[in-house]
Amino acid sequence: MSIFGTAFASGNYFATVVPMEWSLGGTSVRIGSENAPLYFVGPTQINAQVPFTATVGETVSIVVNANGKLTAPQSYLIAPAQPGIFTGAVIDVQNKTVVTVSNPAQIGHDLVLYSNGLGLVSQVCPAEGFDHHVLEIATRLAQGPTAAYGRAKALFEASGEASLEAQLDAEAAAISNMALTRDFQEGIRAFAQKRRPWFQGR
Repeated sequence: MSIFGTAFASGNYFATVVPMEWSLGGTSVRIGSENAPLYFVGPTQINAQVPFTATVGETVSIVVNANGKLTAPQSYLIAPAQPGIFTGAVIDVQNKTVVTVSNPAQIGHDLVLYSNGLGLVSQVCPAEGFDHHVLEIATRLAQGPTAAYGRAKALFEASGEASLEAQLDAEAAAISNMALTRDFQEGIRAFAQKRRPWFQGR
């Protein structure tokens, strides 16, 4: 979410660690009963993350603490999503320029869009179980067919600039190459033997 006003901070402060801090430049934001993780704090704008504990449909109060000076509480309804793209914040990656009416994006180029209010775009878990949840996901991925993961990611990254025919050919070649790996054979053996596979990334 973005909050606009005046005298929030003396300069521009950006999040530099993950999980993000609850205070930047002496400024913090309280959403309901939780402190909000902060992406950015500037003199006239704050970009914050709505806490995971916020419930869709409930009304919460929002208070900004700017170096000990509190704003008056304002109440807002938590919606599932209310997307908005920041003005002047669409970047053409190849040209390294801002996309405008006079400088439109080019076909086949990658774009970076800065927005907020997208709602649930990934998994959500309680804050107190976040580290454990991340470790579970990392462990599951590390125990999977990492060679296949890497090949699939490479195909995905190349798909934006490839024609349909070229992409299908690349996928067919990738499948043929992966069929020669030890992980592929291990997957077949594990399926036939009705056991969990032991992949080694080879």
